Parts: sequence; C-alpha cells; structure tokens
Amino acid sequence: ITMIDLTSRFRLDGSGMKPMLDDCLLGRDSHMGRYFDQGYIRQMIQRHQQGSEPFMRHLYLLVSLELWHRTFMQA
Repeated sequence: ITMIDLTSRFRLDGSGMKPMLDDCLLGRDSHMGRYFDQGYIRQMIQRHQQGSEPFMRHLYLLVSLELWHRTFMQA
C-alpha cells in the first residue's frame, strides 16, 4: 500500500474509514485508551477531517497498533 492509497482510504468524509477509526480508536472496546488520551485522538480525527492538520500517518499507526493488540494480546 502506498501513501496515495492510504490517503484515499483515510478520507473522513463519510465514504472513507471514519467509522473504522471511531470503532478502533474511540470505541468502548478500544485498547488505545489505555495507552493514549482518547480526547487527543478525537481531536486528531476532527482536525484531519477538517483538513486543518494532516494526521493520516498518526491515525494509520494507531489503528495498526489497535488491530495488532486485538490480534495478539487478547486471550
């Protein structure tokens, strides 16, 4: 996957991955709240959605960590 592919996949205008981001990073079952401030994650998603700051790489890494955690750390 190239950065161009990620850019199109991480569009947050409703046709992209916003529901997955919300579930993975802000959902009740998200493990990221144990390690990171969910309020700040929410701000990153909002700023990225507004186009004011490009947090695509940060969000991609957080989602990757969450999915890794779900796969390898849950019993």
